[in-house]
Amino acid sequence: MLTFLPVLLILFLAGLIFALYWSEQGRRYAWLISVFGLLITWIGLFSLHWFRLPEAVFPAWRPYEPLTADQIIFRWDDNGWVYAVNLVGLLLAVVLTAPVRFKYNSNPLSWSSAMVFTAVGLLSILSGSPLALAISWTLLDVIEVVYVMLIIRDYRFRREVLTSFALRIFSVGLLISVIILARQPGLGFTFANVLPADLPLLILAVILRLGVLPLNLRYEKELPLQNGLTSLMRITGQISGLALLAKLPAGVAVGEEASWIYVIILLLIFYASVMWLLSENEIAGRTFWGLSFSGLAILSALQGKAPFSTVWGVAIICWGGMIYLFTVRSQRLRLLMAMALLSFSGLPFTVLSSGWQTVASNTGLTILTSIIWLVMGAGFIRHIFSERESSKSFEPYIVTTYTLGL
Repeated sequence: MLTFLPVLLILFLAGLIFALYWSEQGRRYAWLISVFGLLITWIGLFSLHWFRLPEAVFPAWRPYEPLTADQIIFRWDDNGWVYAVNLVGLLLAVVLTAPVRFKYNSNPLSWSSAMVFTAVGLLSILSGSPLALAISWTLLDVIEVVYVMLIIRDYRFRREVLTSFALRIFSVGLLISVIILARQPGLGFTFANVLPADLPLLILAVILRLGVLPLNLRYEKELPLQNGLTSLMRITGQISGLALLAKLPAGVAVGEEASWIYVIILLLIFYASVMWLLSENEIAGRTFWGLSFSGLAILSALQGKAPFSTVWGVAIICWGGMIYLFTVRSQRLRLLMAMALLSFSGLPFTVLSSGWQTVASNTGLTILTSIIWLVMGAGFIRHIFSERESSKSFEPYIVTTYTLGL
């Protein structure tokens, strides 16, 4: 059970913050306890790069056929560790920047909810078998739909909530269908024995996990805490889907007979990048930002470079989270955002340099991905220079913690 130690620590902290909310005295210390608790957990996650926790293997779910039963396994691997560090880092950033959103009902209840959602999202990242991933997806979807149904204000939008939930549950069904159909005699189905013929269904399952269908969800505009908790929920849901790609073995690529999939994915990426540029603000374009980078992750997987898809997931977490939380603005903070833009440019020695190399495999893709990057960068610049609340309206210590969070 040591495998779940970071998950349990975050859940314990969530329970503690939830309890403090109901005490007038406890509320005064809830934010400070949240920051230090998450900071300790985040630093502890870095140590797992060198000291890996043992994997957790649950008893076979079909005891009458134990040799070929689908196992439920949770383990820490390299890509999972990267996602976990970044996702918990985003959670810490949400709490650090929370003081600027106090007037928007950012309180210990929302922080504890964010912790629970992140902890459950980590289960998808840690899933070491397809069945474990299917269970983790289902748990994450149920928690999200229950939370949204509880806080949504307009009952007219509940149909949209249930439609989005149904599509995600359908993605679980697709994964389970692959588990059943792609089983090999005497081996069952694992991530290690995925075949090129399995990729189309798995990629469709990932697309449905991204929360981009339906494209225009009106109910999201009704949710409070758009820049904090709701953005974290959206990113966590997307990463839970991309975690599947990160677990696929390298070298598994679709053949020429399925080249139409490339065309569809490239069109989706280009469409999403243009819509990101034209969006009213960064929150309105949040869906398209995630779709753009998720499409690039899928493109990496289609070319047999699935492990490199993690790079694009990191872009969604770090740069997406950064611009979603960029609600208080000043010239110095805009300079910080300009540095962030440079860091995901794909230039040598930047984080995304290896990612661009995986998708730009020929001259045509190089030109197209360059155009996509320019459009995405233009949208990023447009949104960071739009008018928002000035940092001068907050106390210096709030601006300091806000800057640290970014």
